[in-house]
Amino acid sequence: MQDGQLKSGDIHLDVVKSTTDSFQLVQILYARGSSSKEASDRATHISYSLSQFDSVMKFNNRFIIDKDEKYRGQKVQLLLKVPVGAKVYLDPSLDGFIYDIDNVQNIYDNDMLGKNWLMTERGLTCIDCDGSENTIDGESVNFNGSNSRVKIDENGVFISGGDNGDESFVKIDSNGVQIKSKGKTKTIKNDGDVNIEIK
Repeated sequence: MQDGQLKSGDIHLDVVKSTTDSFQLVQILYARGSSSKEASDRATHISYSLSQFDSVMKFNNRFIIDKDEKYRGQKVQLLLKVPVGAKVYLDPSLDGFIYDIDNVQNIYDNDMLGKNWLMTERGLTCIDCDGSENTIDGESVNFNGSNSRVKIDENGVFISGGDNGDESFVKIDSNGVQIKSKGKTKTIKNDGDVNIEIK
């Protein structure tokens, strides 16, 4: 409570593909009630604002419920609709604010921050990821059309990349560690002295 008002941080931002050639921000307000009408009326009393300067949008991390309103699970869902071919940068200050944003590489929300994203027909794709980002399903991830690839699954970790036809990689699994660089391969076998466990 502040100045007779309840402020809540139950706000989530999602980024989705626009069906038009324009950006659009949609606010969806939620509340509970003993009937659909009561819930709808209560949701209309949510006060949320944001600011925009040129192409930069700044989101408030709180919305306000009037002091005369009861708290009934009010929350705000924001949908930023991005047209195909347009780019968006997710500032690190959005930590805890973005929620379950679908992207082509299946990168976790936290690892999407501080990165530039391009909306494609398939969805958001990272422009400047470097391969260190965590992915949801452990599938291989290609970045910027390069040969860089990261795969993490129940078999272990495989990181590859290389230029001029010289593929370098690091492979870690229950057998040990294998590293290839500049045409030379180094192997450290798991012979009992090295404890390598894939969980």
